[in-house]
Amino acid sequence: MVGSISRSTDDERQQRLAERLREAREYLGLSQQFVAEHTSIPRVAISAIENGKRKVEALELGLWPRFISIRPPIFWRDRWMSRQASGR
Repeated sequence: MVGSISRSTDDERQQRLAERLREAREYLGLSQQFVAEHTSIPRVAISAIENGKRKVEALELGLWPRFISIRPPIFWRDRWMSRQASGR
């Protein structure tokens, strides 16, 4: 039971991350192709990541914030904000 709860939470976090990556790209008015060319992540992989069909790898994730000029905490804002509120 614990494994299924953890997996569900991980899936939800992954989905929120994918949504934030897509929202950041769209906010900046960038196409998936443009991002692919500047990060060396294939466009089909970017599409799959943004649609929640593929998990973003840690090394890939490191390319996004540098490229789109967004600090990493925005991607984990829910967790970061709850820690700030609790004083941790």
